Amino acid sequence: MINANRFVIVSSSNATRLQKDDSSERMQKIIYDPLMKYERPILDLVQPSESELSDTLEPDDLIISCGGDGTLNWLANSAIRLAMHEKITLLPQPFGGMNDISSTIYGDRSIDNIIDRGSVATAYTIEATHYMDNQTQETINALGYIGLGASGIAALAVNHNEEHSKQKMSDVLSAARAVAETTKSFVYKDQEGKIAKAYELLAMKTRMAGFIKPPYPLLFEEAFYFIKPRSRISAIGQLSLGLVSMAGHGSVQTRDRILSITPEQHIMLQADGEHRLIKTNETVVIKNGQPVSLVRAGK
Repeated sequence: MINANRFVIVSSSNATRLQKDDSSERMQKIIYDPLMKYERPILDLVQPSESELSDTLEPDDLIISCGGDGTLNWLANSAIRLAMHEKITLLPQPFGGMNDISSTIYGDRSIDNIIDRGSVATAYTIEATHYMDNQTQETINALGYIGLGASGIAALAVNHNEEHSKQKMSDVLSAARAVAETTKSFVYKDQEGKIAKAYELLAMKTRMAGFIKPPYPLLFEEAFYFIKPRSRISAIGQLSLGLVSMAGHGSVQTRDRILSITPEQHIMLQADGEHRLIKTNETVVIKNGQPVSLVRAGK
């Protein structure tokens, strides 16, 4: 069982929208009602700022992320910046547009089943440091996946899509369209320091992203994959069908090796579904990142 002093429910804009429409009973039934039996304080934070998190969070809080992959990503990065990433525990629930991480870890288990049977585990992030042309840098941590190229364009399209009821189909179409619009590959340096080209580059945590079938049974494996489609057709297969066998090959990344990307054209990067622009001749360095406490589903 997960021991927590308090339950802190952090709601994204999508979850907030649910509370206002005819589906408001869903969040009450799925989240609030099951938590009542634990007799713990329940705090609500709706689209909080990082300073609000800093003022609210306490050690041994269980943070229930009611949003998608992007909401969980923001919470994980905020916790890292606030030096709380090993003092609190994250538990994502699928209330966003893209919910790969929560659905992969927990499937259709109820939140009380997860709390009763689960345990706290350490998940190392994938860390991407973006060195920008104005001599500044930004470090982004992802719990599930980081993609450069077509998947970044797809994330941009999905994040601006209002058709939430048809989200899955729109994700597929956005991904396919993004690959079709990627007219040339970008150049990067691989783990050996050799120059290589790709239409798409994905770094994925083992068993964290919903559309990858890794060879390891571990839920939180420090290693992650680089998936490199050999052609545009392979990239479409990777992004829309989610089959690694159609996407070229994956390689295991160890803790001490890094990947450096310096594109010769503007490309998009996505981290857990959140997009950013990488400009020509800027550099992104990808490696294993920070430990984050996350609830592991029990048997």
